[in-house]
Formats: sequence, C-alpha cells, structure tokens
Amino acid sequence: MKNSLRRFKIRLFLELSLQIVGAILLLFLGLRLVDGILNDFIANFLFSLDSGLYRFCVRNKEALLFLIGSGTIMIVIYFTIRKTSNYLEQIITSINQVFNKDEGLVVLPTDFKEIENQLNSIKYETLRSEQAQQQEQQKRDDLVVYLAHDLKTPLTSIIGYLSLLNDEKEISEELREKYTQIALEKSYRLESLINEFFDITRFALQKQTLNKEPVNLSVMLQQLTDEFYPLFEERQVQCQLQLKEGVMIEADADKLARVFDNLLRNALAYCDSGSDIEIILQENAGGVELMFANIGPQLSADQISLLFEKFYRADPSRSAATGGAGLGLAIARDIVELHGGTINAVGHGKRIEFHLHFRTLPKNTGRKAPQDKA
Repeated sequence: MKNSLRRFKIRLFLELSLQIVGAILLLFLGLRLVDGILNDFIANFLFSLDSGLYRFCVRNKEALLFLIGSGTIMIVIYFTIRKTSNYLEQIITSINQVFNKDEGLVVLPTDFKEIENQLNSIKYETLRSEQAQQQEQQKRDDLVVYLAHDLKTPLTSIIGYLSLLNDEKEISEELREKYTQIALEKSYRLESLINEFFDITRFALQKQTLNKEPVNLSVMLQQLTDEFYPLFEERQVQCQLQLKEGVMIEADADKLARVFDNLLRNALAYCDSGSDIEIILQENAGGVELMFANIGPQLSADQISLLFEKFYRADPSRSAATGGAGLGLAIARDIVELHGGTINAVGHGKRIEFHLHFRTLPKNTGRKAPQDKA
C-alpha cells in the first residue's frame, strides 16, 4: 500500500508541476502576443470601447497581468485538487463497499491496485467473520433444540411411568417394581444428558485450566479398562490392550481420564456385539501415540469428518439407546487440544480408529508419576 501511495504522490506532484509550468508558458506566450503582434489590435479595440477603460488598462497593465497569471495558476490547482478529491471519493466509496455484503469486489484505478487488493482482502475477511458468527449462532440455536429434544424424551418416560404408579392404586407389586426401575433408569439417563450439556457449555464459555502433573498413561489405561469390564461383558466385547509400559506425559489426570472414558463409551455404543476393541499405546521420538479402534457401522468420509462436531451422531438410533447426546467426542477433542495434543478419526471399512498424539515427559524429570490416576 505504501508503494501505491508513494507512486500516487509522485504522479500527482508531476502532474501539478507540469500543469503549472504549462500555464506559465501559455501565459508567457500570451503576453508576448499581447505585447507584440496583437498589441495594436487590443489597444484599438479597448480604445474603441471606452477611452477610460483603455487608459485604466495601460496604467495597471502589470497588476492585470499578475491577476491573470495568478488566476490561471489557481484554476490549474483547482482542477488538480478536484482530480485528487475524485480519487478520495472513489476510495471512500470503496471502503463503504467493503462492509456492504451485497456489493461486489472493490475496483480502483491502476495507481491504487495495492489498496484495491487490501480492501478486497478486508471484505473477504469481514464476510468470513460474519459467516462464522452466523454459524456460531446456528450452533447456539441447535443447542437449544437438541437440549429440548434430548431432555424431553427421558423426562416424558419418567412422567409417564410415575403417572401410572400414581393412578393405578391396585397395580401389582411386580409391575410397580418394574415401572419404578424403568423410571429410575430414565432418571439416570436424564442426569447423564444434563451433565454432558453442562460439560460442553463449561468448555465453550469458561477458560479451562489444567492441573498438570506427571501421569503414567500405561497404568491409567489399564485401570480404566478394568473399570469397564462389566460393560464389556454385557456387550460381549473383548478389549485388546497393547500398552508400552512406563509411558509418561504431563497432563491433568482427571480431564485426560475423561477423554479415554468418552472414547471407550463411544466404542461400546457403536461396536458390533462380539467384536474387539483395541487400545494401542506407543512411544517414539515424536511423542506418544495412542489408538482406540473398534468394528462397527461403516462410515463415509463425510460422516467421519463430522464425528467431533457437537451433537453429531453417526447412528441416531444407537445414540438414543445409549443415552448419549453426541457430545462425548467433542469434549474429548477440546480436552486433547487443551493439552496441546491432537486427535483425529480414520475409517477402514467397518473399522474406525481414533488416533491421539501427546508430547512425552522428559525422562530426566526426576518426579514420580502417580499410579492411581484414572
């Protein structure tokens, strides 16, 4: 932009200088004509009009010439300023055009090409920012819709079964116990959904802090899978572990355990009954590599790209059955990125893999990692 302005100032200076020089030359030539070839003609013409006018012009010849010369220069300066103001008006119009999304791209004279590019870049960024704001607003609107829908389903069931228990006074003890158990299960599901919504809202609205300490990932994953053993049995699923021993990272153990818990629950929700869930932990010079894999419904590339979006469910019917709100993977991604790590999903037919990468803890840290964090 500085180059464009510098070129414009040089061009404006040259134009003004040439115009002033040209005006002076024309004035000089005019004076030569007046004093020379046209002198007698002008004198006779003025005298024929009015002898007093003739004498006035003769006596004030130098002053009149000065006024004519000054006027000529002023006219030249006026048109130069007018031309400059036209440029400024074009720039001001273009600036207004930048913030009008209905207008097209900014077009300026060649001298202002860099300014044109800058303004078009600002226009593009402004439009992109507006689109991002609209998308965020849409997500907030979706949050309300999903919240109402997901909370209404278990709440309706709870009200229905409790109404039956209240209205049917002579219901059998067996049915009473059955309805009470169903209402309790729906209440637990409702509690789980509310907790998920609170979690994702907290991550979205509050600045999260990490209480980092050395964590032994090998021990944490072993402990966590042991806790899931009853759920593995229920789904008739085997969890295959390949964990390198003594893999250390510096992390918030509670939040990290939440990541692994969400990934395991996601695998259980979508894996085929009787299949295996794999967890592989490796360490190399680049850091810690962790993979969760399971066999389930085959997902398209578009579906995989949306897995970490809030409220996205690859299979809504399965998610409804498990009580998930489609927030587990979104929360996991937020926590991983908060630790400076990465997480992504890769599909291989019916096999889906979640790859996580973390930085390792230096071996010479001298601190002992807690063994009971999970």
